Amino acid sequence: MEGRELSDKIATVALYVAIGALLLGGCGRATLSADGSAPRPDVEPQQASQHAAEPSLAARAGTMALRSAERAGKLGLPRHAKPRFTTVASPTPIRRLARLAGAYITSAPGGAELLPLNVRTLGRDPSRRAADLAPSSVRGTAEFLESADGSTLVEALQSDSGRVTLRVLDTRTTSELARFPSPGYPAALSADGRYVVVSVGRTTCGPSGCGAPVWDILSTTSGRLVGRIRGPGPNLRWWKLLASPRGHTLYLLTSTGSSDPTERPRTPVLTAYDLATGRRLGSLRLEGLLAGSWQVSEGANGSDFVIVSYDPGVAVSPDGRIIAVVHPGLGALTLVDARRIRTVRTEPIGRSRSLLEILGLAPGAAHAKAFEGTSLEAAFSTDGRTLYVGGTRSWLDARGRQHERGLGVRAVDVRTGRIVVQALKGRQITWLESSPSGDSLLVLASRYTNSTGCDCRLYRLDARSLSVEATRRLDSYRKVYFFGRR
Repeated sequence: MEGRELSDKIATVALYVAIGALLLGGCGRATLSADGSAPRPDVEPQQASQHAAEPSLAARAGTMALRSAERAGKLGLPRHAKPRFTTVASPTPIRRLARLAGAYITSAPGGAELLPLNVRTLGRDPSRRAADLAPSSVRGTAEFLESADGSTLVEALQSDSGRVTLRVLDTRTTSELARFPSPGYPAALSADGRYVVVSVGRTTCGPSGCGAPVWDILSTTSGRLVGRIRGPGPNLRWWKLLASPRGHTLYLLTSTGSSDPTERPRTPVLTAYDLATGRRLGSLRLEGLLAGSWQVSEGANGSDFVIVSYDPGVAVSPDGRIIAVVHPGLGALTLVDARRIRTVRTEPIGRSRSLLEILGLAPGAAHAKAFEGTSLEAAFSTDGRTLYVGGTRSWLDARGRQHERGLGVRAVDVRTGRIVVQALKGRQITWLESSPSGDSLLVLASRYTNSTGCDCRLYRLDARSLSVEATRRLDSYRKVYFFGRR
């Protein structure tokens, strides 16, 4: 998913963009340059020509969806849908590298080169070589999925013609284990890298939601089709897909509605699947939680309206036992037993205020032709005791002007729901992840403007105090991977 963060948000992307189009017509003690080669003054990156043109109103209405798409890496899928699978007979080592170990950062969006990263300084690690993951036989953009144990890397290569090829790489031996055409981008990978979930085909969306999405579960060693998952439809308003960091369980969260686009969001459903067999393990309605998008008002001739979207933050604990869901509007944290698929408890976050108030998102007066949305990201600490929460709020005013407000990072005590500490106030959080050592939290904050393009910054925060220990300025979206953790 490089160029955008891997998480399965294609549904959210397609839905928000479709609704917007139809209804509206990244400061610490060490600051490094974009390539991480040496410290330099903290200056704005050069203007990018692709951002020179003023986006249309409909395009800006999809700001939240596009931000999710940049993280999810799935703005589109190839049209062909019948894959042929082959296993590479003679494994091919990754060029210029003996093995992948430690932290790496992508060199550029869609690039197939990973650069060694010094986690302490966020600069390039000169003691290790870069990993060139581009095979000579395939040209195009690359995106990546890493297994939770750091042993397997799935590389999705999209050619200029739009076709997607998946390469399965063993990070310990740097051998290519398999290569095969794919009907779409990978959406999730099992903890041990044995199974990959691939989005199949295209999902048609309209004002009332999206049709049922489809995912295939494939064996990464043989390309064998293990199972197929069909999401609910036809009025799907929101979904998220997560693989457990332990075992072979996949979790799908969905929220559906009726054909009425003004209907309020509904309670989402959590469904668990066995990646080894494709079997459905159970489901649970997450009572007290709302998710999805909806039209909240409409004026004369449908010219005045507000679309609101709720995108809860969801994460699975490192031991795979707990699923944490941060409510975007009810000020609560729901904990689910991931094995039994049962709600353990729901804790209010902070004081009695709603989460919208805690994060500075209490709704104000509605504006004509305004798009309002909240997208949350969540990640557990290495010991599973703390949940880190961040995100972005985005909206359009009556004149079609884009506004965004970053939520910074909050550290929430999972046991009590209390906000322990806050950091990076006002920064728009794209992704966050705990380092394998557990002493640091890596955060990518990004903001896009017409004049400067991507204002992206990579931060290393102290895991306890959230104090900024290092900062690196980036000129585009990047992702960090940790290999050899097992």
